[in-house]
Amino acid sequence: EGVVEGIVRAVKVCVESEWVHFTAMQVLQNLCNTKSLCPEVYRKGSVVTILSSMWLMIDHEELLKSACWVLSCLAFSTNTATRVSMCREGAVKGVVASLRECQDHVGVVFTGCSALSNFARSEGAHPRMVDADVVPVLVEAIEEHRGNQGILMVALRALVLLSVDGVCV
Repeated sequence: EGVVEGIVRAVKVCVESEWVHFTAMQVLQNLCNTKSLCPEVYRKGSVVTILSSMWLMIDHEELLKSACWVLSCLAFSTNTATRVSMCREGAVKGVVASLRECQDHVGVVFTGCSALSNFARSEGAHPRMVDADVVPVLVEAIEEHRGNQGILMVALRALVLLSVDGVCV
C-alpha cells in the first residue's frame, strides 16, 4: 500500500477528524507539486477523497485551499479524458462550492480559479462547467479581487477558455 492509498483509507476511517482531512489534503498537495506524480495520484482514487473532504469541511478555508490546489494540479497534469472524468466525479462542483463559501479568502479564490482554468483547458469539460454555474463564480472573483493580479489572471483565463466554444455566452 502506498501513500495515496493510506491517505484515502485514513480519511474513510477518520471521517469526523478535521485534522485527518486537512493533513490528507496537504499530503496530496505535496505529491501533486511533482507534476509526474499527478496521474498516479488520480489513478489511486484521490478525487473522491478530496471531494468528500471538501464537502464535509466546507467551512475550513485552509483545507479548501489545499483541495482546490490538488484539483488544479490534477487538471493541469492529466489528459483531456481524465479532466472530463474528474468533472463527472464532481470536481468542478466542489470547487464552485468552495469559491461560494470562501469568496473573501484569497488563497481559496486563487486556487479555485486556477483549478477552473485548468479544467477549462478541455472543451469536453465545458458543458459540465456551465452546469456547475462557474461563470458567475468567476465573475464574482474578478469583481471582489480586482486588485489581485494572480486571481484576475486565472479567472480571466478560465473565461477565455470557456468562450472558445461559446458555452459561457
